[in-house]
Amino acid sequence: MTRKRGATALAWLVGLLLLAWVLRQVSWRALWEILRGLTWGQLGLLALLNGLILLGLTARWRAFVSVLPRPLSFMMLFQARLAAFALSYFTPGPQFGGEPIQVVVQHLAGTPLSAATATVGLDKLVELVTNFAVLGLGVVALWVVGLGSAQARWWASLWVLALLLMPLGYSVLLWRGWYPLARLLGWMRTWHKAAWWQRGLGMLVQSESLAVDLVRVRPRALVWALGWSMLAWVGMMVEFGLSARFLGAALSPLETLAALAAVRFAFLLPMPGGLGALSASLMIVFTALGYDPNAALALSFYIRARDLMLGLLGMLLAGRLVPGKHL
Repeated sequence: MTRKRGATALAWLVGLLLLAWVLRQVSWRALWEILRGLTWGQLGLLALLNGLILLGLTARWRAFVSVLPRPLSFMMLFQARLAAFALSYFTPGPQFGGEPIQVVVQHLAGTPLSAATATVGLDKLVELVTNFAVLGLGVVALWVVGLGSAQARWWASLWVLALLLMPLGYSVLLWRGWYPLARLLGWMRTWHKAAWWQRGLGMLVQSESLAVDLVRVRPRALVWALGWSMLAWVGMMVEFGLSARFLGAALSPLETLAALAAVRFAFLLPMPGGLGALSASLMIVFTALGYDPNAALALSFYIRARDLMLGLLGMLLAGRLVPGKHL
């Protein structure tokens, strides 16, 4: 426990130091002028795009939920997805942590726990595959626009490739009817004989079995999920590019992809919500591309305000959807 607290404290310290460095690089007067230039029409358009992105992400999850005998309504899934985002966002780490809420919401509505876990696991698997694929394209965009040294780009490419191969390889094994998680958990069962441990591992094994059956018997669900995930990414690209343009940085499509990749890398770091890393990554990319660093900080402020509002809304929904004893 002490070691975990020390790691958390270190993550906060690094994030705050990065944020302090960023704040020393900008003019507060110029920053305020950029932010106050946003119009209500522009904010409304960005809000609409964010809503469409959330709908696309929910539709990806629903592609798997819809094959169950008693699927939840789209609105319930939408609320659960937003609640899961909130928990992941406020949890230190690479944007994980909210998935149990998605499982619990389905289970409370009558879905067997193993089936609920299978749908959430498949949704997260598709998310990882598409996220790392887009990150790979982002690294290529960083090459094209000339950001970073050749050695740094080489190591970044290897890292993204390794990250992509893990969920992609697991997806291929599922498609072929293998059970890699079951084999691992079978070995883990020897660690502890407690009933709760054995039940938990047994439920995960059953969930993997259901996931294998789903992707092999209902491959259309997987295709729909991949399609919705890619559409959501297109929406993220458009929303990011428009928000940067509204704040004074007219990024080209390649520059947009490169900057968005840098943002996503920041969120993979073990800070809550990419604290400090988000602003620093945008500052470095914008400066290297020749854009106003004040626009970079303004964009990070917008992203932070947007995600905080969504996170707070998600926390309210989490309290309404899941009773306290289940959290």
